[in-house]
Amino acid sequence: MRIERIVIHKLKHIAPHTELRFGDGVNVVLGKNGTGKTTLLRLLTHVARLDFSPYAREDCRVEATLKVGATQLDVQFRAELVPDSTVGQVEQGDLRAPVRQRPLQAALWSFECHLIDMEAKLDWIATINSAGVRTAVGEGAERLSQGLDAELSRHFGYRMFASLIAPQTALEIAQSQRRPLRPELVDALNCYAASRYDEALGTWNAILAEPHSIPPDGPVVSSIRIWKRGDEPSAATYQYAHTPLGLCLSGQFVGSNGFSTRAQPGSNQFASLTSALDVHGIEGQARLTQSVTENGVTVADYEGWDFRIYLDDKTIVSHDQLSFGQKRLFAFFWYLACIPHGVVIADELVNGFHHDWIAACLDEIGERQAFVASQNPLLMDFLTYESAGDIQTRFVLCSNEAREGGGHHWRWRNFDPDEAARFFAAYEGGIQHVNEILPLGGWW
Repeated sequence: MRIERIVIHKLKHIAPHTELRFGDGVNVVLGKNGTGKTTLLRLLTHVARLDFSPYAREDCRVEATLKVGATQLDVQFRAELVPDSTVGQVEQGDLRAPVRQRPLQAALWSFECHLIDMEAKLDWIATINSAGVRTAVGEGAERLSQGLDAELSRHFGYRMFASLIAPQTALEIAQSQRRPLRPELVDALNCYAASRYDEALGTWNAILAEPHSIPPDGPVVSSIRIWKRGDEPSAATYQYAHTPLGLCLSGQFVGSNGFSTRAQPGSNQFASLTSALDVHGIEGQARLTQSVTENGVTVADYEGWDFRIYLDDKTIVSHDQLSFGQKRLFAFFWYLACIPHGVVIADELVNGFHHDWIAACLDEIGERQAFVASQNPLLMDFLTYESAGDIQTRFVLCSNEAREGGGHHWRWRNFDPDEAARFFAAYEGGIQHVNEILPLGGWW
């Protein structure tokens, strides 16, 4: 999946009618502190998840275009605050001083998703609004109200679209039937797995399910639910379809001791991480929170992980003995494994990383689209560009701008064609590094 563009007609603190276009590969968000870089990453996270609920109680209008293979999704979200005549007046009681009441307001919102696939000759529109109305129009749209059928399950873009209209999410269906998710349903849920890898240790703490930890702008990455029928081998599925590093796909259900696995380099998805950390192996054990058996079916829920890292055949350390950089690297690889189909959204990715680890992270991102905010010039030296057009769509410049009538708002923009041409000419000359071109051009 990739995000092609967003248009912000109205959003708090953002210059109106802001339009951004994005390229393949790593898109870099640049700007001084306090220019809205993290706010942009959060918006991109919610666009990727087709979830605009955080913006439902403010005046807002945002459009976006996403592509999944040959499928294009054009989405539009509108929200408006209006006087709420349905809420009774608040009784102030016998107060000694008058209290000024803010006008009561209600949020009216609507979300529209337009799916186009020229190869399959499909053109559907789904609409959801604050009144609870869900509709779908277009050839074959009636199938959307029946959930994710076999034909639709072949196409990830269709599953995203269908899940907006389906009466139950795939996860709810699986939990109600107490059985593992079918592969097509797992893929369907992955469209909502987008989250922001944070600039510190928020993602790491969420994996461990530390007290009061909050997953940064995304669903929890540490929950597991396991079904076991009698003596059958266990089957595992992850809440929100997360499959972090293949841990439980090769593990065993071990009763009261939890769900455990030992990973060695080359044995599964831990290979890249163990190589980057230069360790011999990693063992993870999920913490059991509850286990219920009914009609011969055991359902066990786990929350949070404990890890042991094998430095060599004899030396073992706990996860809490890792350095700041090691924890962030571990968390980033876990994060990537949790969003196999999604865009990568990372805030200050290279914090605490040696240059070898930066290269390892970019290798692991691979061909996926990524959005990375960074104040560290070291990241720029790892990125390559093919043309001025590449430059124009793969950078977002963030700044503060005076607003007409007073005050300031954030201005987000791409390079204009002239700036992109000058940048690429300097880059192609091979004399200056990217981290030198940007400040000399006044862009960073």
